[in-house]
Amino acid sequence: MSDAEQRESTPATARSTAGGGWGMPVLKAVVMLVVSVVVLVAAPDRLIAFLAPRVTPTARDALIVVWMTVWFAALCWLFVVLQRSRR
Repeated sequence: MSDAEQRESTPATARSTAGGGWGMPVLKAVVMLVVSVVVLVAAPDRLIAFLAPRVTPTARDALIVVWMTVWFAALCWLFVVLQRSRR
């Protein structure tokens, strides 16, 4: 069987994953990692530092919990979107 015949008999999805390489998946992983660290580590640290002298500990803790919950849901959504775009 020649290369042309083999390419025609191979499904498009198998061809795209076989020759696609690692470039785009690595880029998506790096984006997810950077966004996760910034949103779930660096920003809450700065938020705690800003809120500590301005509000009571109970209010500060509630704001941090809301921040983390909203951004965690947003990151889950981003992960699903990035997974869907792979097809």
